Amino acid sequence: MKRRTTPATSLVGTDRPVDRGVVGRVASGELQQAVDGLTNMPLITWDRNGIVRLANKAVAEMLCIPLDEIVGKPVIDLAGPAEDIERNLLDFNEGRFVGVHTRRHIHVRGGEDRLVLVTSRAIEVDGRVGGITAVVPDDESGGLGRDTRRTWLDLVPVAVGATDNDWVIVTVSSEIHDLIDRTSLDVRGHSLLELVDPTDADELRGSATEQDAPRSLPQIRFLLPTGGEVEVCVLLAPLAAPSAGVRFALVGRIESYFPQQQDRIAELELRLRRIGTEVRAAGLLDSASTSDFHDHPEIAELSTRQWEILSRLLEGARVSTIAGELMISESTVRNHLSTIFQRFGVHSQAELIDKFRQRRSS
Repeated sequence: MKRRTTPATSLVGTDRPVDRGVVGRVASGELQQAVDGLTNMPLITWDRNGIVRLANKAVAEMLCIPLDEIVGKPVIDLAGPAEDIERNLLDFNEGRFVGVHTRRHIHVRGGEDRLVLVTSRAIEVDGRVGGITAVVPDDESGGLGRDTRRTWLDLVPVAVGATDNDWVIVTVSSEIHDLIDRTSLDVRGHSLLELVDPTDADELRGSATEQDAPRSLPQIRFLLPTGGEVEVCVLLAPLAAPSAGVRFALVGRIESYFPQQQDRIAELELRLRRIGTEVRAAGLLDSASTSDFHDHPEIAELSTRQWEILSRLLEGARVSTIAGELMISESTVRNHLSTIFQRFGVHSQAELIDKFRQRRSS
């Protein structure tokens, strides 16, 4: 993919300044077409009062509620905990909204509540600031998945990794090169903060959180070896052990990899798909056993997809199960496993699992 570097920008909305995580300024008709066009990713838009203004069929199917009943409802009638949603709305209306990524319980009509991952962004519709939220069921969030035309991983690169308590990168997947023109070997042992613009380094440092769900920073400027910059979305979450460092995911920005779309609806759809990529990447970050990976330098030679497969294998999943969860063929899983075996110098799943068990017990 050819990258186009973009300067940091700040959009100003009618009601208040909009942060750099804003989806964009659009007309309501354009947004309606884009939301309707993404039938396989649940999306809703809402106003500053938390009232649903648009939703697609995927949301209706997930909630088991007719679409015309969803529009006009308060978001807190559809999901909970209500106090958390109200707090997020307050943060949004007071200008503290950047990128909200968290877990929610959605209220399924006639059934039990369902745990989902959500990522929300500011969006300006017809001159008024509101928000848009992408939803991924928790049991589907581990894999970046597949849409009807291309895999999420093919849309933009996604790199996952971990740092120690001093922000020094311990491990990161091979896609780091596609994102910032530096290999895994180049960045290991260096501070993540040193790789970004000093202003954004302060933002990263201030985003360290005790919460389980990753914090979303939509536009962090990474320094390129050539002297330029490229904007990348960064997800941060603490490692399981106290004061052990952070897990992170880097998600490429659509604008950096695709030429300017002539069709505004197509461009908006790309931006919304990228939010879907981000919420799935956050699910991967939650599920990947990065704390188990620290003592294995071979991990840095693997791709993000191979991290997904290895994580599931170590959890005891079979090839057929992994293929189903990641929405890829069993032969593709086996091909990835062959590469993983080669990197670790083993010849079977049993040898690979035993290698991790030995390291854990040593």
